[in-house]
Amino acid sequence: MMNLSKLNFDWLWTADELKNSNKRQIAAGLILCGIVLVAIAIVKYFQISSAISNQAAQQPPPDAVTSIVVSLAPWSDSLAIMGSLSPTQGVTVSAEEPGKVVRVAFESGAKVASGEVLVELDTTVEEAQLQGAVATTQRTKAALDRAQKLIGNKAVSDEVFESAKQAYEQANATEMSLRALIAKKHVSAPFGGTLGIRLVNVGQFVSAGTPLVPLHSLDPIYIDFSVPQSSLGRIQSGQKVQFTVDAFPEKTFNGEISAINPQIDPTTRNVSIRATSSNPDGALRPGMFVNLNLTFPAAESRIAIPQTAVLYAPYGNLVYVIGAGPAEAPRPVRQQVVQLGAKRGDQVVVTAGLNAGEEIVTSGTFKLRPDSTVIVNNSSMPSNQTNPQTQDS
Repeated sequence: MMNLSKLNFDWLWTADELKNSNKRQIAAGLILCGIVLVAIAIVKYFQISSAISNQAAQQPPPDAVTSIVVSLAPWSDSLAIMGSLSPTQGVTVSAEEPGKVVRVAFESGAKVASGEVLVELDTTVEEAQLQGAVATTQRTKAALDRAQKLIGNKAVSDEVFESAKQAYEQANATEMSLRALIAKKHVSAPFGGTLGIRLVNVGQFVSAGTPLVPLHSLDPIYIDFSVPQSSLGRIQSGQKVQFTVDAFPEKTFNGEISAINPQIDPTTRNVSIRATSSNPDGALRPGMFVNLNLTFPAAESRIAIPQTAVLYAPYGNLVYVIGAGPAEAPRPVRQQVVQLGAKRGDQVVVTAGLNAGEEIVTSGTFKLRPDSTVIVNNSSMPSNQTNPQTQDS
């Protein structure tokens, strides 16, 4: 019995030793794995740090841009307005009396003088009636002359003299009425101007009011437009205006304000204005649409930059300001938020965000970032005109 118990006890100690040995092996394996992982992490850390350092050291090449140094310059506020042309005098010549057209005395598009006959209507009946009226007038005039002599000698009564006078006046009125009717059937130009396309032909019967031909006086010509009531205080008669028309996009016409409507439209709160422009060659025609630029006389010094320099964005408009350094060397740029004002042609006013003397990028802004570097090359500058003209390609 004693030997058996001892044998069992020794076997138990052997099992405990095996269990502890396995635990030590697992622990040693875990420690070894941890050491390997830490070593790998350290190696990767240094590899990534080295890659980041190399990437930071490799700067992208500088971008080629154009630039200007901003400065204060006189800027006259202006207002872009749409308007239309109208003649100084314009009518559609119409027939005052009915009749048959026997003669058209003009060519379409011709220039005529005031009082020049344009259309003749048939007057044969009226001329025949006029001959009878002239004879009656002559007869009654002779009777009136005799009565006037006799009444001086008290040979006739006053009643006879008054009857003779009344007969003469009635006959004379009939004659004058027929002459006026004949004159109305010779339709003439009420003023000098340019005729349009004729609307009648020889042999056509026209009634009273039938249009015959348009007539317009084109030199000078009116420009009619409206401005908001807020601008009324800066507008006055005699003020100069400039305008263009689609028919001649390369040409700028000049005019002068000649009338300001005293009443403001209660619906639109606009005031109607009329300017006058010379038109000696007749190039401007009534009804033409015009783009008018009204420049106000008060001028201020402001910073105006090319619109190509601005990056328009909902969160704020930006420009790139170039840092100091040699002109030929790469220089850093920074973004600058600006507030913009009035525009004219290729330029826009900067009301806040820029100071005179700063250099900004005018083209190539789309490829820049806040940490970019640039080289200025102004051999080909973008347009920077207040009144650019369309060039033929």
